[in-house]
Amino acid sequence: MSRILKTRIGEHKNYINWRIQQCSVITDHRLKYGHEFDWNNIEILDEERILNKRLISEMIFIRKTKNNLNLH
Repeated sequence: MSRILKTRIGEHKNYINWRIQQCSVITDHRLKYGHEFDWNNIEILDEERILNKRLISEMIFIRKTKNNLNLH
């Protein structure tokens, strides 16, 4: 199931504001290092309806990006 970007950004912000234990990598990074994120300039890198293709696309973008927050 997919969610709209606005919903996912809101979840990340709420995790940070409420300091929820079960948090995302973004929340963990923000709380540990105090880095701010530019929530108004989020960019969608790819769109894919099929889950397996979407996961492969995500993996490619993660591997191409240096100094990213992803743990996979």
